[in-house]
Amino acid sequence: MGRPGMPRSIEALKTIAATGVVLIVIELALRLALGAPTGAFDFLAPTASHGLYPPNLAKRWDWGPVPSLLHTNELGLRATRLGEMSSRAKGRIVAIGDSITHGFFVDDVDSWPFILQGLIDAKLGEGWQVLNAARGGASLPKELSILREIALPLEPDVILLTFVTNDISDLRDEKHETPHRYPLEFRAENLALWERTGIWLATKTALGETLLELYWNGFVRKENVSPAELSDGRYAIAKGDRFAENSARFLRKHTRSEGTVLVAAFPEKTQELVDRYLALLAEYARESRTAGAKPVLIYFPAYPQVYAPGTPLLIRDVLQEEAALLNIPFLDLTATFRQRGAAHVLHMAPLDYHLNPAGNQVFAEAVFEFLLDRNMVR
Repeated sequence: MGRPGMPRSIEALKTIAATGVVLIVIELALRLALGAPTGAFDFLAPTASHGLYPPNLAKRWDWGPVPSLLHTNELGLRATRLGEMSSRAKGRIVAIGDSITHGFFVDDVDSWPFILQGLIDAKLGEGWQVLNAARGGASLPKELSILREIALPLEPDVILLTFVTNDISDLRDEKHETPHRYPLEFRAENLALWERTGIWLATKTALGETLLELYWNGFVRKENVSPAELSDGRYAIAKGDRFAENSARFLRKHTRSEGTVLVAAFPEKTQELVDRYLALLAEYARESRTAGAKPVLIYFPAYPQVYAPGTPLLIRDVLQEEAALLNIPFLDLTATFRQRGAAHVLHMAPLDYHLNPAGNQVFAEAVFEFLLDRNMVR
């Protein structure tokens, strides 16, 4: 109840003004005390340039389990070599995928596309160019948009598409119902007003960034473990070699995502999503070939498929069969990761299940040998 005789509109304006003053004071205090906004969530911000990120960007990311360094090239793609981009005199390879291919939580030099570029240079000489067109959070509808808008205009010779087991559950998103019209979310004009507002608050205001960081640490990451150092010691994560325990934790944590396909038989709803993925996979192959590029499908196994005996591989088998029907070269990384993972910790588990530098090295070496065996690089 307002004071007698005072119009409600005036009282509402006073309340709004008082709230605004409080928010301004908090904003200023956070900027003075924390130096916020620090840019911790700049990766959320769309870019107007034709790329996945702003071009020639140098950024330190501290929002993950460990800090990492990100650099982009003049195309707005994550760097795959130090300094200038390599020549494409012999050919160009474009890698498409999600955060596994992007290389979340490792420096540029430790992402597998960067390592692949180095392996090719060392064994075959310079002339092949590897480009990293992956985007964290991408699944096949978005990856098809990246293929059409980013990769194919670069006239690649080979397109590497990495499948990750959460790609199927990601198709539940209603925006994926019409993949032919699926916009790249990193373009501001394709975002709803509330999305643009949220991104602005998280990236441009100290209060927004601080609140999102509290939420991220408390409910998403749950362990604020990022050390200040960028040394190799950041990947010496406690309990990383407790593979059975970490596999069980993975399955508990990802029941509704990866867990939906780590089964011996797909429920009806999951089968519908798998069928949709396979239809989009056919588009990937067809459009790549039409543009003169060779499509490749890489199967990246979920953590329990590497370390927990008996974890079903049905989704792997379905994809391999479909790739054969579509005449898509299929690289299954399961055996490689099982063999190499028996003696080395390849993931950031239990804090996170992305690959550490050693895991990215295994990934890159397997891809390189596959391309050599198939005579796709020479």
